[in-house]
Amino acid sequence: MKKVLLSCALAGALFGLEIDGFSAPSGSLITDDAFYIANRGRSEDPQERDGFISRIVKNSGVVETNFIDDLVNPGGMAQIADVLYVCDIDTIRGFAKSQEVFNLKIEGAQALNDVVALGSEVLLASDPARGTIWRIDLLSRTADEFARIDPSLGSPNGLLAKGDKLLITTFDLSGKVSGRVLSMDLKSREISIFADMKGVFYGIARGKNGEILISDWGEDLLSGKIWRIDANGQIREINLGAMQRPADISSDGKVLLIPKTLENKVELINLP
Repeated sequence: MKKVLLSCALAGALFGLEIDGFSAPSGSLITDDAFYIANRGRSEDPQERDGFISRIVKNSGVVETNFIDDLVNPGGMAQIADVLYVCDIDTIRGFAKSQEVFNLKIEGAQALNDVVALGSEVLLASDPARGTIWRIDLLSRTADEFARIDPSLGSPNGLLAKGDKLLITTFDLSGKVSGRVLSMDLKSREISIFADMKGVFYGIARGKNGEILISDWGEDLLSGKIWRIDANGQIREINLGAMQRPADISSDGKVLLIPKTLENKVELINLP
């Protein structure tokens, strides 16, 4: 396992801190004790299996670059108890202390992107290429189609559970349809517009004081930004400057972790 000592101390007031040395970082997750970054790798060939997950243990100052390796194209992550679940093309994989303990290939899945936990036994995973959200039962190790998003609303991407609702970001790289921020009732599965905004939306996370944070690739797919939606529905941009393809962001309500896919970097900032 490759480890890199950061030049500045993570134990102190590190944020904002930009860290390089990643490989197409796309997914991220903040847990009680660590920051996780999913790297898609450089190869488009699934036989290469050069995807990996990096870990930064809080207060350590050390980046464990290849904490978990031998992945194909990892994306979004979620944690239940001590198991880290990750989307990997058409498969949900689970790891405990870097050892694989769960592996479920979803028949019909095309390109799983983000995953969110609903309680301790269920995951939901987005599949933008199919326009689908999958429901994964961890006990029976089965998956079925939970919802399909109308193409006029874009393809489902980032997921965030918010009470009895599922918030969904969408995008359309062809530019024919604007991405939206949607809200789905988890019982009726009815979908509505959550915020009056359009873009090329990727990740979604919960910020301070009930705020929702959204990553947006920008119209040219290169001038990315982070939006915040406050509890009153007011939409503002966080002034961070342009970034290249901010992907599946994560936050613990104090710190925001931003994977910048095309820059091969991640950024940690204190939420203003």
